[in-house]
Amino acid sequence: MVALLVVGAMGLTLWALTRQSQALEQLRQVQVEHLMASTRLMQQADLLDNESAMLAAARTQAERRAAWVALTDRITWVNKLLDDLKLPPADAALAGELANRIGQIQETGRALSAAVGQRIDEPADGEAAQAVARLQKDNENATAVLSTQLGLVAANSRRLLAEQSSQLAQDVDAHRRTTMAVGLLLLLAVIAAALWFNRVVVRRVLTLKRMVDEGAVAPQALAVGAPDEISSLAQTVGSYVARIQAHEREMNRANEELAFLADHDLLTQLPNRRFFERRAMRRVAQPGGPLWVLMGDIDHFKQINDQHGHAIGDQALVHVAGLLRANLREGEALARFGGEEFVAVIPAQTAEAVYSVVERVRAAIAATPMALPDGGQLGMSISFGLAPIAAPPAAQAGDAAAPRRALDIALRAADDALYVAKRCGRNRVQLAPPGAASAAAAPAVQGEVLEI
Repeated sequence: MVALLVVGAMGLTLWALTRQSQALEQLRQVQVEHLMASTRLMQQADLLDNESAMLAAARTQAERRAAWVALTDRITWVNKLLDDLKLPPADAALAGELANRIGQIQETGRALSAAVGQRIDEPADGEAAQAVARLQKDNENATAVLSTQLGLVAANSRRLLAEQSSQLAQDVDAHRRTTMAVGLLLLLAVIAAALWFNRVVVRRVLTLKRMVDEGAVAPQALAVGAPDEISSLAQTVGSYVARIQAHEREMNRANEELAFLADHDLLTQLPNRRFFERRAMRRVAQPGGPLWVLMGDIDHFKQINDQHGHAIGDQALVHVAGLLRANLREGEALARFGGEEFVAVIPAQTAEAVYSVVERVRAAIAATPMALPDGGQLGMSISFGLAPIAAPPAAQAGDAAAPRRALDIALRAADDALYVAKRCGRNRVQLAPPGAASAAAAPAVQGEVLEI
């Protein structure tokens, strides 16, 4: 808006300057026309004397009439040029004298024409010749005075027009300087307004945008004095950003919880079967040392549920899961496989080494009873089945399903070994017999108890 006002003001000023320049040019044109009219008027006045002389020198009536017509035409032309000169009101007296002088010349010329006619008709009349000489002299004097007066008129006209032209030129120059000064002030005003707008509006809006992008809107950082629309906008945006961030945190927590629940057992907080299978297949597909599948099942879990209730049964599952987590290493892929069954993948070089690890876990569970709500204790035991995971043959290196088949075979072998442990008295660790994990389609294997 300020820029439009400035442009409009400068446009009007330039228009006024243009009009003044045009007026100055018109005045100069009038001055030239006045000078030309004054010059022609003086020339015609000088020719009046010649016309009078020709009239006085006429020898025949025809010459006299022709000279009189020429003198009359010259007087008419002088009157017209005098009218075109348009003398100012201040020269009204001079204009009257000029008109009287021209009228006098015309009357003297008429008398001269009559005297010349009489002289032509009566050549011997000496008085007629004297009258012609006297009238011619009077006409010469009147013409000389007229020329002097016309010269004065021309000089006055030139002086007056020169003064007017000079004054108008000074006015135009003064207006031009004023316009330039006003234009400069307006330009400075526009620059100041732009700087103010940049400080009060643009920079604050950009700062608000940066705050929104960073997620930390501080309305007090945008204050420039009294609260205004931008400060109010910042407060509103800040409240919206805070609410959006709170919703995002809630959604992130909910998504994390959903992701955790999708891969973990809600009761024991251990990974579930699906997560275990994905993680175990990645371990099988990676090069490394021998891997073993451990499958455990809480002994007499149905009796615990029947005697103490399902709530105590759930506590028993949590108790055993905690002991398993405490006695197995972080990277051994422990999970709840389903019901009261647990599973893990354990790296070990030999059967004796893995057996030693699992036996330590079994002993810890058997030696750690669970406290009951009534103050009593509930002793528990667990049976384990162990089976090696056969590494996929080199010929199956590009087969994406090979790790899955190897894991399934090992799980079946470990489950068979667990069955043997249950049949042999429970609370024990049972290794699958050699070759059980390499038979892809073999039925359940009845292993022997390994005594170490």
